[in-house]
Amino acid sequence: MYRPLTNWKTSLLHYDCESCFVSHMLPCHVYAKLKQVNYAIHCMLYISLWFTIHFLYSWNYYLYTNICPSTDISYCILLNESNCNQYYMIVNSVPTRCIFHPDVQLCTMDTSCITETAYSKIELYIIIVTSMLYTCLWFMHMRVRKEIQQQKEIEYDSHTCMATTCCTTCGLAQEYREL
Repeated sequence: MYRPLTNWKTSLLHYDCESCFVSHMLPCHVYAKLKQVNYAIHCMLYISLWFTIHFLYSWNYYLYTNICPSTDISYCILLNESNCNQYYMIVNSVPTRCIFHPDVQLCTMDTSCITETAYSKIELYIIIVTSMLYTCLWFMHMRVRKEIQQQKEIEYDSHTCMATTCCTTCGLAQEYREL
């Protein structure tokens, strides 16, 4: 027997304290709950993807803050306080910053740094891997939304793409309210 398709119980941007809070603070819990089978596996999968993305962000920030200054020189010794921060030198094949030490009133070598060329290559890999992980999360959100739409016989609407792409927490909250 044919049943007509229905709409979602609530709109995408409907505010409900419980579903919005849980979807924002613990999206892994909501996602695993929506899957309705193998809670622990789905929760750990979501957590591992999410923490890997944030690890890559923090690694990229660490590398960015350790980029070598603009100019490579042979010695840091003859520099003064005003221009010391603009130079780095290669020590045993490792780029090393020049840094001013007020105790000795001269520039010495600091910890190693990463050249801008090397950073650009690493940043490209980080961007590619992060994009792939976000794509996996998008597919996971899209799949669980489709499963709920089929299970509850909800018609496909234009909000589906927006809910999985732009408003993932709002989409999860709407799906959570549907259960």
